[in-house]
Amino acid sequence: MNLVIHDLKEAEWNKIKGQYEGWNVISDDGAIKPCVGCFGCWVKTPGQCVIKDGYDRMGAYYAEAKEVVIISRYTFGGFSGFIKNVMDRSIGYILPFFEFRKGEMHHKSRYKNKICFTVHFYGEDISKEDEALAKTYVEAVGLNINAEKCSVDFHYFKELEDTYLNDCSQNPVEHNPVEHQKPLFINCSYRENRAQSKVYLEKIAQQMKSEVDFVHLIHYANNDEELMKKCVAAKTIVFGMPLYVDGVPSQAVRILEKLYAKDKGNTKKIYVVAGMGFYESKQIRNLMNIMENWAKKTGYEFCGGLAIGAGEMIGPLLTKMPLNQGPVKNVGEGIVMLAEAIETGKTMDVAYKNPYMFPRIAYMAAANAGWGPNGKSNGLTKKDMYK
Repeated sequence: MNLVIHDLKEAEWNKIKGQYEGWNVISDDGAIKPCVGCFGCWVKTPGQCVIKDGYDRMGAYYAEAKEVVIISRYTFGGFSGFIKNVMDRSIGYILPFFEFRKGEMHHKSRYKNKICFTVHFYGEDISKEDEALAKTYVEAVGLNINAEKCSVDFHYFKELEDTYLNDCSQNPVEHNPVEHQKPLFINCSYRENRAQSKVYLEKIAQQMKSEVDFVHLIHYANNDEELMKKCVAAKTIVFGMPLYVDGVPSQAVRILEKLYAKDKGNTKKIYVVAGMGFYESKQIRNLMNIMENWAKKTGYEFCGGLAIGAGEMIGPLLTKMPLNQGPVKNVGEGIVMLAEAIETGKTMDVAYKNPYMFPRIAYMAAANAGWGPNGKSNGLTKKDMYK
């Protein structure tokens, strides 16, 4: 059965739902929870998310479909917070194991079907630059899920504009006249202390002479107004995040949307450090483009960042090795550069860093070999993991 995922309000959906009669329909019922990066859909309950909130069988819905249609408010180069949340929770559709596809590392397919992937973005103000960003992003998503075909359309109708941003702006955050001078470091991974993002942020902070205000996004999951107050008051924000489905994690997208609605036009410097499991750090470019576009639209200054490939290897090594030695040497150079830029308030180009003197093929072999023991610790055979 084909699948449509949308973020429209009921009145707008009712106008077009006849086009999708007989399809599986996924919409926002308020129950969805963010992906926590636990890999349970790979090593505990293969193909199914361990969070049982009604969105745990997304992989199966994809597997049953020939066509998957996404209808999303355009958001800074990608999906809205809800749509991105659904996408993040859908990774059970693919396997944890890696292969090379079009010269890049990607996940192997779990299912035999290849979907036709169509995205309809809507919004009032979508420029040609926005269109280009969105198309590049959707193509990356399609490649990673091994879609047979990808297409993107844009709809410029104000009446289709979702009310989420309006809801945000109705509860403005007061600007604190005494702004925080400490850079605000936000660990956007819901893995919290087990996150590689935390390691990256800590290593950057250790290279700085000044103190930082370090927070975990998950601590504000049910009270993001307190985080908004911190963000609005800060002059510098450093986001640390993992790459989820080729872009910004949904929980971070929600924060970006709220800051856009509540703090547009305020002066602020933005830096980003992001990592992922694939070897090629260049695959983080879509995330960086989204963050830069968000900063531009919000009136902030995007000051660059650091993109880290092979993060599941580099993160643990950073806690054990000097920054100028071994496979972490390239990333260590990037950490020093970013720390200096944050401390001085300067802008830098995004530094894309892969492991130093560690071959890509060796990394992929080690990563693929590591998934078996992870599954075995949960009573799974390798065959079970391919279910």
